[in-house]
Amino acid sequence: MDIPEEFANNPGYLLGQTTKILRKYLEDALKPLNLITHEYGLLRVLAVTGPMPQHSFQEQFGIDRTSVTAIVDGLEKRAYIYKDKSKDDKRVNMLYLTPKGKAVVARATRRVHRVHREFLEPVSEEEWERAREVILKLLIAHRNPDHSRIRP
Repeated sequence: MDIPEEFANNPGYLLGQTTKILRKYLEDALKPLNLITHEYGLLRVLAVTGPMPQHSFQEQFGIDRTSVTAIVDGLEKRAYIYKDKSKDDKRVNMLYLTPKGKAVVARATRRVHRVHREFLEPVSEEEWERAREVILKLLIAHRNPDHSRIRP
């Protein structure tokens, strides 16, 4: 596919299209497990960090409250997670991974890692490491809108 020069120099287009393609690959890999990417994201975060407040997932990934509630409810119905009131603040729902959730996130993670490996095949390890460093630098610099150098 030829990319017009105007778009080949457009970071929004390049990053957006790359994300769109990778997301499609991930959706296809997770579909046999009956998971969508946001569900996998929550399961993976819980597997890595342990129990967390529901609102923290919402804030960390910039997902609106209604969507997070739907994700949590869907995972809870399949017994992948459960929620319980925080011991420190009864207004806060804590999310916990169940043994069934641990098993499905392990299978899903193997699929996601395979997709990532295959996605990155066209570039060398050195090229990916440099790209990763640059993307990480951009993410850190612009993640907090209060500290962003870009003004509307």
